[in-house]
Amino acid sequence: MQAVNVDADVRQVGPRPLTPGNLVGVENGMIGQAVNEVVANTAAYFEPLLNDESAARLLGGMHIKTLQRRARNGQIPTHKIGRYWYFRASELNAWLKSAKVC
Repeated sequence: MQAVNVDADVRQVGPRPLTPGNLVGVENGMIGQAVNEVVANTAAYFEPLLNDESAARLLGGMHIKTLQRRARNGQIPTHKIGRYWYFRASELNAWLKSAKVC
Protein backbone atom coordinates (compact mmCIF):
# COMPACT_ATOMS: atom_id res chain seq x y z
CA MET A 1 0.00 0.00 0.00
CA GLN A 2 1.27 3.48 -0.90
CA ALA A 3 1.37 6.29 1.70
CA VAL A 4 -0.74 9.32 0.90
CA ASN A 5 0.55 12.82 1.65
CA VAL A 6 -2.55 14.53 3.03
CA ASP A 7 -0.93 17.99 3.22
CA ALA A 8 -0.19 18.00 -0.49
CA ASP A 9 -3.83 17.25 -1.35
CA VAL A 10 -5.34 19.97 0.86
CA ARG A 11 -6.29 23.08 -1.08
CA GLN A 12 -6.94 26.42 0.49
CA VAL A 13 -10.51 27.60 0.02
CA GLY A 14 -11.04 31.33 -0.45
CA PRO A 15 -8.57 34.12 -1.08
CA ARG A 16 -4.95 33.84 -0.04
CA PRO A 17 -3.85 36.11 2.81
CA LEU A 18 -2.29 39.37 1.64
CA THR A 19 1.46 39.32 1.95
CA PRO A 20 4.04 41.20 -0.09
CA GLY A 21 4.89 37.93 -1.85
CA ASN A 22 1.43 37.16 -3.21
CA LEU A 23 -0.22 40.57 -3.50
CA VAL A 24 0.28 40.85 -7.23
CA GLY A 25 -0.17 38.00 -9.70
CA VAL A 26 3.01 38.94 -11.57
CA GLU A 27 5.63 36.86 -9.78
CA ASN A 28 8.92 38.05 -11.25
CA GLY A 29 7.77 41.19 -13.06
CA MET A 30 8.97 44.68 -12.26
CA ILE A 31 5.45 45.97 -11.58
CA GLY A 32 4.71 43.26 -9.04
CA GLN A 33 8.03 43.80 -7.33
CA ALA A 34 7.55 47.56 -7.11
CA VAL A 35 4.04 47.22 -5.68
CA ASN A 36 5.24 44.65 -3.15
CA GLU A 37 8.03 46.98 -1.99
CA VAL A 38 5.58 49.87 -1.55
CA VAL A 39 3.21 47.69 0.49
CA ALA A 40 6.04 46.40 2.69
CA ASN A 41 7.44 49.91 3.31
CA THR A 42 4.00 51.40 4.02
CA ALA A 43 3.20 48.71 6.57
CA ALA A 44 6.53 49.25 8.31
CA TYR A 45 6.11 53.04 8.71
CA PHE A 46 2.35 53.53 9.02
CA GLU A 47 1.42 55.39 12.18
CA PRO A 48 -1.97 54.35 13.51
CA LEU A 49 -4.74 56.93 13.70
CA LEU A 50 -6.22 57.92 17.06
CA ASN A 51 -9.90 58.55 17.64
CA ASP A 52 -11.06 61.62 19.55
CA GLU A 53 -11.08 59.88 22.93
CA SER A 54 -7.49 58.66 22.59
CA ALA A 55 -6.30 62.02 21.26
CA ALA A 56 -7.98 63.90 24.12
CA ARG A 57 -6.36 61.57 26.63
CA LEU A 58 -2.98 62.06 24.92
CA LEU A 59 -3.40 65.84 25.17
CA GLY A 60 -3.57 65.65 28.94
CA GLY A 61 -7.25 65.02 29.40
CA MET A 62 -8.63 67.73 27.13
CA HIS A 63 -12.41 67.56 26.98
CA ILE A 64 -13.58 65.66 23.90
CA LYS A 65 -15.97 68.42 22.82
CA THR A 66 -13.12 70.97 22.99
CA LEU A 67 -10.96 68.70 20.84
CA GLN A 68 -13.78 68.22 18.33
CA ARG A 69 -14.49 71.97 18.16
CA ARG A 70 -10.80 72.76 17.57
CA ALA A 71 -10.66 70.07 14.90
CA ARG A 72 -13.67 71.57 13.11
CA ASN A 73 -12.12 75.05 13.28
CA GLY A 74 -8.79 73.79 11.90
CA GLN A 75 -6.85 74.60 15.07
CA ILE A 76 -5.63 71.00 15.55
CA PRO A 77 -4.08 68.81 12.82
CA THR A 78 -6.70 66.22 11.90
CA HIS A 79 -7.70 63.69 9.28
CA LYS A 80 -11.41 63.49 8.57
CA ILE A 81 -12.55 60.16 7.17
CA GLY A 82 -16.25 60.16 6.48
CA ARG A 83 -17.86 61.94 9.39
CA TYR A 84 -15.20 60.97 11.93
CA TRP A 85 -12.08 62.87 12.96
CA TYR A 86 -8.79 61.03 13.43
CA PHE A 87 -5.47 62.23 14.79
CA ARG A 88 -1.81 61.18 14.62
CA ALA A 89 0.20 61.28 17.83
CA SER A 90 3.25 62.72 16.05
CA GLU A 91 1.21 65.59 14.58
CA LEU A 92 -0.36 66.36 17.96
CA ASN A 93 3.09 66.37 19.54
CA ALA A 94 4.37 68.81 16.91
CA TRP A 95 1.26 70.95 17.43
CA LEU A 96 1.91 71.08 21.18
CA LYS A 97 5.53 72.12 20.62
CA SER A 98 4.53 74.90 18.24
CA ALA A 99 3.60 78.40 19.36
CA LYS A 100 0.09 78.02 17.90
CA VAL A 101 -1.30 76.38 21.05
CA CYS A 102 -3.87 78.63 22.73
